[in-house]
Amino acid sequence: MNTIEHLLMCLAEEGCEIAQDCSKINRFGIDDVYTHIDAETGEHTRHPEKGTNRERLIDELNDIAGVVRLLVEYGAIPPDWGDADKQLAKMEKVKRYMKYAHAVGTLEGTA
Repeated sequence: MNTIEHLLMCLAEEGCEIAQDCSKINRFGIDDVYTHIDAETGEHTRHPEKGTNRERLIDELNDIAGVVRLLVEYGAIPPDWGDADKQLAKMEKVKRYMKYAHAVGTLEGTA
């Protein structure tokens, strides 16, 4: 494995960690803190020192940004890789699908 392949694996791992944090936010709430549940007793032990789900997601977003910066540093992607037009197009597409999800009843609130 070369350096770029290693960095790409790091990027993939960070993406998975972001997905996991998003799942925990949806399951337990964005401001919930890590809670260990003892398998035998069912006792809940909260760990506020590990931060909220929001804080952990932000940490992972910063981790992925760091890996992207390394991919730029090592020449895998160009420094000007960001494309505001593509980002805006993606935002509009997501918003269109949010409106659709709202219309079919799978998204609550205003879209």
